[in-house]
Amino acid sequence: MAVPVARTPWWRRWLEPVMVVTIIIALFTVLVTGEVAVFQSVKDDVRAAETRISERMDRIGERIQASEAKLHGEIQASEARQNKRIDELKADLKQDNVELKADLKAMDNKLDRVLEALPAAKA
Repeated sequence: MAVPVARTPWWRRWLEPVMVVTIIIALFTVLVTGEVAVFQSVKDDVRAAETRISERMDRIGERIQASEAKLHGEIQASEARQNKRIDELKADLKQDNVELKADLKAMDNKLDRVLEALPAAKA
């Protein structure tokens, strides 16, 4: 007579150490794979952000150079206008000085005549 073999329920097989270890390894593999994908995504996002920042810095550098060139040109134009105005003022001052000397000479001549006429008027 054959001894009947006791059949174990299906769910008990899931509790065997080999099955438990296999399930844990599978879950761990899925978890690590997911984390690697997330990490790679973060790396890609960082690279994209670095690229955008680099491009923006390049554009800002170009704008700064353009502003410096414009400012340099404006400074040169302002200096030229100031130098022209200084030259005009020097010319005006020179002319005023010539006119003042002429007026002083005329006044000196008149004063000399008045002084010459004084003794004649006393006599």
